[in-house]
Amino acid sequence: MTVKTLSKGPNCEEKVRVYFLRLGMFAVRSVPCRYNGIDISDIDVWLYSRPSPLSRHRINVDIKNKKTPQAIERIFWTLGLSKSFGLDECIVVTTDRRDDVSTFGASVGVSVLDGNFLPRLDAYDPSRPEINRLSEEEFRLLVIRDRDLESAEGWYADYADGKEKLLTALDFSGVNTHLSHCVARCQNIALRSQRSEIACRLLAIHLSHFLITLDFCMKDIVFKPESERMKALDHGFMYGSFGQSGIDRLLTRTDALIRKYSPDNVAVSARIRDGLATDFRNRNYALLRDYFLRSEVARDLFDLAVTCEAIAFENTAIMSPSEFPAPIKAMIGVLADHAGLDRGKLL
Repeated sequence: MTVKTLSKGPNCEEKVRVYFLRLGMFAVRSVPCRYNGIDISDIDVWLYSRPSPLSRHRINVDIKNKKTPQAIERIFWTLGLSKSFGLDECIVVTTDRRDDVSTFGASVGVSVLDGNFLPRLDAYDPSRPEINRLSEEEFRLLVIRDRDLESAEGWYADYADGKEKLLTALDFSGVNTHLSHCVARCQNIALRSQRSEIACRLLAIHLSHFLITLDFCMKDIVFKPESERMKALDHGFMYGSFGQSGIDRLLTRTDALIRKYSPDNVAVSARIRDGLATDFRNRNYALLRDYFLRSEVARDLFDLAVTCEAIAFENTAIMSPSEFPAPIKAMIGVLADHAGLDRGKLL
């Protein structure tokens, strides 16, 4: 795909993203910030790193490449946004060169990359052939370019939802949301006729979100006994962040409400419980549990997420998951088995 020239703001955001990717971090552009369905803003670049088996860092990067950047105001805004969403650090990238801006940022715990730093980003311009990446804008156009296909907007909505979940649901509920997106794209690829390149790119990016979220969950159980790790993965994949006890409480409340307000339909409550139990048994969660319980797999979740992100945004056509690296193909095979899909039609 031919790389298009971006306007000033998006171009700077892309350069910042590539800069941090080259430092070995996981970087996502334009992460939506919402509250109760209301759009608040977005995070220009969201960063995630894994300094050690026990620690993870999530960073909000605010970028303003303007003649009048209002840097002090951006420091307040970025700090507030970071605290609101429980992030660990925040960075402001600004054209402002005043020492006072950096000094004030440091005093409130905000790192400032000022106008003296910005020229260094030119080496990471997405238009440079050696970068070999699609921009966020190009990726979006690639997904929704076929306006006659009803799936296009829905597929992009899943992608946007996945980005938002990185900010608001780094838990097993988020893991399961990303898993459902992965399975949906696997189903599209298995049909072969449903825009295989776009589905492959989206599968790769959903896998990256799934792996990052699972990696964040794993930090709390990595050194626990195998039996406890097995139970945590079992309950996480089956019940999400609610856990089994949370689901049981929800069902108990539902049963009480049915008995109080619709006593003639008490049997419905039993059918719900039986249906959920059957659904959990039939979903092959043990396959996911046993695969991600393996130490060599858990250890590489972050690195595989970075690789998947690079595949999704690579500036060359991707027509099949069979072109993915072997460890990622193995993971896709496990997801296919979990979802009851034919591996042969995917790989």
